[in-house]
Amino acid sequence: MPQSSARCGLASVMRFVREGVCIVAIAVTTLGIKAFALNRAEPQETTAAYLRGLDAGLRSEGFATRPYMANSILATRGPCVLRARPFSPYGFSRASIESKGARIGPTQYAYEGRWRNDPPKIKPLTIFYVQRELARLGIVFDVPGITAVSVSRGCRELPVRWTDLTIRLQ
Repeated sequence: MPQSSARCGLASVMRFVREGVCIVAIAVTTLGIKAFALNRAEPQETTAAYLRGLDAGLRSEGFATRPYMANSILATRGPCVLRARPFSPYGFSRASIESKGARIGPTQYAYEGRWRNDPPKIKPLTIFYVQRELARLGIVFDVPGITAVSVSRGCRELPVRWTDLTIRLQ
């Protein structure tokens, strides 16, 4: 009897050691990736490229455009006036964007080719974090961008061709 309980105790210890080794291996791997990436600068969004995409998309829909305030484009087509700008997946600038855009009209959000009354939250933020960590390792790819658009009453319909813009960290 004492021999079987000793085997059982030994099996528990071995399982604990194996699990501990796995945890240590995971920790070393993730810390190794972070240490390797320490020499790289924090990836930055390419806001200028995103604004060029916004401008081109709005022009393709017949809007006259010009730079407006910080990181915004003012677009007009007849009685329709839009103020469009990139929106951070962090969402911390929502109140500011909406209050500044209130002079033009209510703000809506374009994401993945669809219009929304509220900015998307979890999906774009999760994708942003994954993209940021991979960009530190030199792996870059485009992700859907969020565009905040203040819309005047003169707009009968919202333009859609440019609502699926992407952004890349570099």
